[in-house]
Amino acid sequence: MVRTRLLVGTILMLMAAAASTTAAEKPAPVTPIDRQPYAIKAYLAIDPDARIDTQGRAVLVRRWAKLVDRFVGAPWDLSIVAEEGPLTTLPLDALLPATFDDASEGGDKVWALRIVGEGSGLALSGREFDTATGRLGPIHRRSAPYRPDLPRDLLELALEVFAPSAVVGESFAKHVSITVRGASLETASPIGRVVKPGSVFQPLRMIPGKGKGGKTLVLEIPFSYLQVETLEGPVARCTISSIYPNPLTKQMVQASSFVALGLSPGKSPTHLRFVSKGDKVPAAGYVLTARTGAEGIPREVGMTDRDGRIVVPAGFADSLVILRLLAGNVEPMVEFPAMLGESSRERTITIDPKPQTVAFETQLDSIRDTVIDLVAIRARFEARLKARLEGEDWTAIDAILKEVSELPAKATFTEQLAKMKDEAAHLQAKSKVPILTKTAQAEFSDVQNLVDRYLDDETFNAYRDAVDRYRREAAAPKKAGAAPPAPSKPASAATAKTPAPQAPASSVPDPAKTPAKTPPAGSIAF
Repeated sequence: MVRTRLLVGTILMLMAAAASTTAAEKPAPVTPIDRQPYAIKAYLAIDPDARIDTQGRAVLVRRWAKLVDRFVGAPWDLSIVAEEGPLTTLPLDALLPATFDDASEGGDKVWALRIVGEGSGLALSGREFDTATGRLGPIHRRSAPYRPDLPRDLLELALEVFAPSAVVGESFAKHVSITVRGASLETASPIGRVVKPGSVFQPLRMIPGKGKGGKTLVLEIPFSYLQVETLEGPVARCTISSIYPNPLTKQMVQASSFVALGLSPGKSPTHLRFVSKGDKVPAAGYVLTARTGAEGIPREVGMTDRDGRIVVPAGFADSLVILRLLAGNVEPMVEFPAMLGESSRERTITIDPKPQTVAFETQLDSIRDTVIDLVAIRARFEARLKARLEGEDWTAIDAILKEVSELPAKATFTEQLAKMKDEAAHLQAKSKVPILTKTAQAEFSDVQNLVDRYLDDETFNAYRDAVDRYRREAAAPKKAGAAPPAPSKPASAATAKTPAPQAPASSVPDPAKTPAKTPPAGSIAF
């Protein structure tokens, strides 16, 4: 009996051991990325000139935390760190990714926040460090003119500093889908949504390290961004804006994957420098423009200096912009997307200066200016002709038409444009260098259309015909020995089809069909 009990006990112990072994081998359930909150560690530094004591700091932190719970909720697991260190003493622009090494443990995001005095109010600033990618975000700044609203201003700053992360899915043409972390967690209010239409993400290439314990290499894809168009739950469909045709290509020697990190315009100037390919000559005197989106209206930022540098001021735009460098205000040298203020370091961009294309377009600009001046002169002549026509001053009309005949003719410009285009095409075929670019051809067509439309002589020819008819009418009675009939006035300028007045042939009666009138006694026949 005792032996039976021992055997049963042994079996139960073995079964328990087997069950524990099975439980240990069974992997723990993995929480989907869209349901994972962000563990955020905030280091808040308050400058003495802000005049906030220890008790005031505690009240500020408590009210701020309540606002975070009220407006954000589940996506943020925020903890405010009270200890001092480099993250609370160094200036924000002096922080490096290595500065966050000690603070990164146990957090997905690390915030370095500052409060300083600014006049009668306060100024807030902050940066975020993403521990998964090792990326240090831009500096964000915000004013807090009213001290009672400081907790709310601090919440607004935190929303600007926060950069959500996402896993990049399959891309097709200029579109890609991303799964945003924490996007399925219910927020306390719409303000706290992790992602929304219009949000911008920066794609990053992740290359796993070699061997056990190898460090993952994170590579930035420069001048490439993903802008959210629509949302389907945690999945965001984005438009790819990049200087490269396929920035998310997987055709690489090393295996890699893509992640994306949220990005918003920082409050720092953007420093750019443009140089030519090969010899690295500074691109001086080029105009930089910026527009918001593909259909936005370009705004001029400024002109590059003698070193090819230009600074886009902080706050120039609050969303993703398309920057374009123009030569001669027309020909685009380079076009690329940019999130202004994302980095304080200077970026160098190489361009192809296209000197022959620029020279061709400069000649077109000169012809256009000449044509525009000529159109203005012709318009003044047309106004004078109209006035003389109303007064039936045919002698003055004849004199004005002689002045018009001395102006450059339409055929002169047409021949000049044709010769320029033929020479450019010949040089392009010989040098194998593009000269007649799309922009150059479009400008050529504009100038040609300007010549064809506004240098037509139909209006002036109508006046010449009217003068000739008047002379014929005046000469016919002389041969018949009768007084000349009153000459018929051509159609007024208001009835002309072109901007200038016309005199249609039907408006003047045929002298052959008009009966000669017998002059009264005492009259003199001309």
